[in-house]
Amino acid sequence: MDKQNYLLVCLLEECAEVQKAITKTLRFGLEDTKPNTNTTNKELIEDELSDIQGIIELLKEECGVEIKTSINTILEKKKRVRRYMDYSRKSGFLSD
Repeated sequence: MDKQNYLLVCLLEECAEVQKAITKTLRFGLEDTKPNTNTTNKELIEDELSDIQGIIELLKEECGVEIKTSINTILEKKKRVRRYMDYSRKSGFLSD
C-alpha cells in the first residue's frame, strides 16, 4: 500500500466515525453524553470533523489533493442544500 492509499483509508475510517457520531446524535440528541464520559454527541461530531480536516491536510501535503474551499464553491453548496431543504419542507418531510 502506498502513502496515498493509506491516507485514503484513514479518510474513509474518519468518515465512518463521523457517520457513527451522527447516528448517535439522531437517536439521542446533540447534548446526550457518551456513557462514562462527559463528552456530548455534539463534541464527538466536532472532534471527528476535526480529524477529517487533519487527514485532508495530510492528503494535501503528501499527495497534492486540493480541496475546493473558495467562497463561491461553498456558497453554491449551501444554496443547493437550502433548495433541497425547501423541497423537502414542501413535500412534508422536513419540519421547522
